[in-house]
Amino acid sequence: MSIKFFTFSLSAFIALFFTAMSFGQAVVFEDNFDSYTAGEQLACQNPTDWTTLNLNPCDAIQDAYVSDLYAFSGSNSTVIVQSTDLIKPYGVLTSGKYSIAFMVYIPTGKTGFFSTLTGSSSGSDVVAMGVFFMPDGIGRLDAGAIGAATFTYTYDTWQSVEVIADLDNDTGEFWFDGAWVYTWQWTLGIFGQTIPLQLAVNRFYGWDASYEMYFDDFVFTDLLAPPPVTNFSDDFEAYTAGQQLVAQNNIDWDTWSGGGGTSEDPFVSDNFAYSGSNSVVIAQNNDLIKFHGQLTSGRWYISFQMYIPAGKAGYFNSMSGFTPNPFQWAHEVYFDAGGTGRLIADVTTTFTWLEDTWQLVQVVVDLDADEGQFWIGGVMISSWTWTQGGTNLQLDVNDFFGATSGDEMYMDDFWFGDVQVPVELTSFTANVNDQGNVILNWSTATELNNQMFEIERKSEEGQYVTIGYVNGHGTTTEPQEYSYIDNTVETGTFFYRLKQIDFLGTYEYSDAVEVEVNGPLTFGLDQNYPNPFNPSTIIKYRISETGSVKLSIYNTLGEEVAVLVNGLVQAGFYEVTFDASNLPSGVYFYRLQSGNKVEAKKMILLR
Repeated sequence: MSIKFFTFSLSAFIALFFTAMSFGQAVVFEDNFDSYTAGEQLACQNPTDWTTLNLNPCDAIQDAYVSDLYAFSGSNSTVIVQSTDLIKPYGVLTSGKYSIAFMVYIPTGKTGFFSTLTGSSSGSDVVAMGVFFMPDGIGRLDAGAIGAATFTYTYDTWQSVEVIADLDNDTGEFWFDGAWVYTWQWTLGIFGQTIPLQLAVNRFYGWDASYEMYFDDFVFTDLLAPPPVTNFSDDFEAYTAGQQLVAQNNIDWDTWSGGGGTSEDPFVSDNFAYSGSNSVVIAQNNDLIKFHGQLTSGRWYISFQMYIPAGKAGYFNSMSGFTPNPFQWAHEVYFDAGGTGRLIADVTTTFTWLEDTWQLVQVVVDLDADEGQFWIGGVMISSWTWTQGGTNLQLDVNDFFGATSGDEMYMDDFWFGDVQVPVELTSFTANVNDQGNVILNWSTATELNNQMFEIERKSEEGQYVTIGYVNGHGTTTEPQEYSYIDNTVETGTFFYRLKQIDFLGTYEYSDAVEVEVNGPLTFGLDQNYPNPFNPSTIIKYRISETGSVKLSIYNTLGEEVAVLVNGLVQAGFYEVTFDASNLPSGVYFYRLQSGNKVEAKKMILLR
């Protein structure tokens, strides 16, 4: 059994975290080696992303082994030993700015090496930079010249390595353990001689028996590419009420001037909440910004729940340009005190809203069609040409601002994304109970703007028909459970599906579930309805086996006063209407018998 060691440098971890996470560039490739089998060769298991210098994955000498002896994250890393010659290819890049980052671990007394190549010339490798982890904790960087810089490293410790190749500016940078080491002209290579302005591969090589270098969490990042836009939601439950929002989360939220902890930073509040216990309150001088990344195409949805106490006001906008762009307001929304509101886009449109009430606010931005829409409470207030609000065909930020002491707007369940109905259905089942009813159960992990579910049913040869409705939970990140009982179904094979409808009328269908209804499993008699009654009532019963059935009415003297059913009845569900127009007021009994099964119930006739 192998023993894992996880000693690491805290500064290295912080540096790697902020390189990979905080700045939001586009990660082109990453590998933590945990999907591979330890003890087997890396390129042999993944020849798509890794290879060897001789371009022969699975080569017994050059292909590196995956190891579970040391790991920075998870359980695996890759080890470079004598004659290992592992290559990570990127193609031939001639422009752009890129980061190559990984964690490195060198056991006591061992050494290591890696380099970055621009390609090959006349059959020889053209090296832009190389790093030797030499004995006694000394590192040497060859970049622009042999021995251009030295640094120190610590044995038996995970530390971060980063190479930045800025091809647009012909510049290279080397960082180690979160600290800058050296900057050089990329095209000078390791010997100070002109090489091509390009980036092609990384090479990890073991020169002799002293080499034993482990590396983990390899990340290759395009620093100039915009990060991929992902759907975002925040119900503010992860924060501490009474403390400022941006001060607790400056990754997803910011202020107009930048940074948290100032008067612009709004407080998380537990005074009011649409879901859970927290919301965020926009009061005087607060100026909260949600960046979306200068989007120029696509259809985007912004929604949140809004609550404004009586006598208070609120405001938010969407901007098509924010610094360093010229400021451009695509629309502004004023929730004026007293329940009136103004949408300012291409023109000013007035609307009403409810005080002391949570209401859904939605903005739809269709950059492909140059259209904006504003909705409140599931009702569209206006649509307009997006570029007539602001001149940029772009979506950049949302801004929530408190201008005066009269502003007090609570916001909860914020959503931004390129999908409008992200209701995540985690299960949907159908079962038959002993009364022959179909019980539908389903659950959701998250919901956005979920108004309701329509329940639809069809037989094997029929079409879907709507048989009922169940209200949704609006917007929530909490799991929800739902159920519906279909007590009108007959025997046979049936299919059920859910039609999920949001407040904008958009809908999606679930997959169908199939159920076989064979009739009741038990004999039974239901209580009549209504009861007391005058002059008629309905009696429901179920027969589990085909046979002779009698349903009779008796008075309190035990005299039979009516026979409702008397004869052969197939197994199934039935109901009959008992008309007591010719009988006096009083207590009566109705009795169901089938074979040796008997059941009776009492009912009251009141005139």
